[in-house]
Amino acid sequence: MSGIDLASLDDLDPQSLRPLYQQLADRLARAIAAAGVVSGLRLPSEAECVRRFGVSRLTVRQAMGVLETDGLVRRVAGRGTFAVPRPVEHDMSASSFEEDMIETQMAVEPRLLSWKAGDATEHVARALRIPVGAGIWRLERLRIVDAAPLGLEVRILADQIGAKLKLDGLQMEPVFAMVQRITGRKLHRIEHMVGCHGADEREARLLDVPRGAPLLWREHTYFDAEGEPMIHGHNIFRGDRYRFRFETGTQPIRGRLAESTVLPPRQTGTA
Repeated sequence: MSGIDLASLDDLDPQSLRPLYQQLADRLARAIAAAGVVSGLRLPSEAECVRRFGVSRLTVRQAMGVLETDGLVRRVAGRGTFAVPRPVEHDMSASSFEEDMIETQMAVEPRLLSWKAGDATEHVARALRIPVGAGIWRLERLRIVDAAPLGLEVRILADQIGAKLKLDGLQMEPVFAMVQRITGRKLHRIEHMVGCHGADEREARLLDVPRGAPLLWREHTYFDAEGEPMIHGHNIFRGDRYRFRFETGTQPIRGRLAESTVLPPRQTGTA
């Protein structure tokens, strides 16, 4: 069933200089905004729009194409057209993901997927500065925002920290808050590495995206004031719903290009 009442929308004006498909797109865009987009909001079918507005299927398809280009809907073959939940923006330089979601009044539901002990791989050992094979604890949670899956969260802790975390807290509380409380040490600095990849079969299923869809991943290591690593891990986000921003600081940009240096023209010629 559609979440948009077509009967409540204004009729199209055939005398207007604005094309009918654009008029229809305008009305549907306003209806999407008024509905307060949530996951699963389905737009009326082509047949419903044809009957309501007395236009051709081509006109309806053009209108839906405009909405898709504007990032307001996504069309799923065999299922219909669905409104896209509002994008999630996170200021990584100022606050935690959870704090940003609370500030923007987005509903966040961390869903625990696994919490288990293991052995440190070479990569994890290097990040946490522990021996290869040393005991670690690995947390994986699915992040649901505004009732739609947004990303996967993976946190890895050395055994002496992870063993003290309580399972009930892992259902909801931010990991960094629990670690600070348990250790009495404040998180002081974070190192990030950002990249992207196509969703594998499991990621596609959990995040409700097609296999191969672009995902943004962010590897991170949290350090205390003495420079000792406390948390390592990574986050994977849907590329169509998540974006981040950060401020690098107040120090002048280093390097010769900071002095308004003009790059010399590229030299061309034959070998």
